[in-house]
Amino acid sequence: MEAANCSLRVNRLLLDPKFESYKLSLDPLPCYGVDLDAAVAEVKLRDDQYTLDHMQAYGMYNYLHSNPWCSDSVFYVDQIGRILNLTVNLDTALGKPIEVFRFPSELRSDERRLCSSMHFTSTNWVTLSDGIGILYLIHIAKADHSSGRWELKFNQELGDPFIVIHSVLFVREEVQIIDVLLLRVEKDDLDVQGSGFRVSLEWISIALPSQDHCKCEILKRRKLYGKSVPHYAAIEPDGNGLMIISYKPFRFIADEQNQAEEESMEQDEKKVQNPDPDVDKPPCNAQELEECDVSIEDCATLCRFDGGSLKATHVVNLGSNQFLFSSVSNPELMPCFSLRHDVDALLWQPRLASDDNLWEHASTFNALGYVQASKRDKKFFTCAPNCSYAALCECVRRIFIYRQPSPVATELYNRKEGRRVGQVAKQQVASLETNHPILGFQASNEHLFVLTTNKLFVIRVNNSS
Repeated sequence: MEAANCSLRVNRLLLDPKFESYKLSLDPLPCYGVDLDAAVAEVKLRDDQYTLDHMQAYGMYNYLHSNPWCSDSVFYVDQIGRILNLTVNLDTALGKPIEVFRFPSELRSDERRLCSSMHFTSTNWVTLSDGIGILYLIHIAKADHSSGRWELKFNQELGDPFIVIHSVLFVREEVQIIDVLLLRVEKDDLDVQGSGFRVSLEWISIALPSQDHCKCEILKRRKLYGKSVPHYAAIEPDGNGLMIISYKPFRFIADEQNQAEEESMEQDEKKVQNPDPDVDKPPCNAQELEECDVSIEDCATLCRFDGGSLKATHVVNLGSNQFLFSSVSNPELMPCFSLRHDVDALLWQPRLASDDNLWEHASTFNALGYVQASKRDKKFFTCAPNCSYAALCECVRRIFIYRQPSPVATELYNRKEGRRVGQVAKQQVASLETNHPILGFQASNEHLFVLTTNKLFVIRVNNSS
């Protein structure tokens, strides 16, 4: 069955055609800093990691991780191989980060080493990668406390180094299963005309201990290959599907031999279709092309893959809708993703209740698509789980906060249009007292967390309601 061509349905009630601009606010943003005992385990790109894919996957990696089930709790890995947690209870009494886990062996200087990564699968399970090819499953003893005792339940070498980008926990036939999505940028010997690399997404299913199995067991290993690092990739909560936003399409490959045969056939096909590439024809002017003239392989697409058939079931051609960021609004659901629509930034929440409308327009950040385009040095982009504000940071020092429109104490009057203004959207700028590059960035409803090489900053954005 061919994939259904779908579209994203914009909720017009969430758009504000009369939105004017963000007003710069000079209201102070309380900022607190915590010195780190050991530097963050940052991994620089090697000389052989020179492609855009390497930069997007590893060079722009977010070293700060949040626990979506525990508000205001963040984690990072230091050079000693420790995973440390900082949970904010009182801004003015920030303690030192607490060690919750230590990799069995110190992070050694393996020449293939990547950055350590993690993802919070559920309230009491975490998936980890040490950056040298070993996957860890960790059980948190206290589900209601972020710094509860972490217990190693499973670890296995899985070949080449990878980073963990998503994981889910679900029950199937009375067995608890964790599905994990791993990302690699690999050498591609068949790609002689391109970069020589390809991107692989490995989807692994692991059965947790049960009455029939006394230990964790890998059930399935499936691989997708593509030619660009995905902007967004997430497994559905029930493990039945996978959603990917990428510039180049992905597809499942059964094995390496089949892939070699398929790619060889594709190359032969291209040679037959274009026997004389130097034929005398006027050159194509890209500026004269319209959106309908662009091939689906030349622009970003949103695809939903079925976990059983391993085929795409739904495809959305995103066209000029630029991907902006992803965030978690509800940890029980898939991560949201934000796309630029005209000048706005629209937040989309994947939902599986309806087959004809898998993506719900959840929120809108007015004019933010236009505003963020001027930030040439932006590194990370995110929003609060309750969508009360969006924030982006530059590579060094500066953070920009864009709040949703809120009522003003004194009603304003727009003389130009002759109407009263009851709400104002504020923009705020914070400047960190450091020259070290920003390595991590996370947002909660009340705080922004910014990680540098040797310091963790906490910025109070909203007061607790």
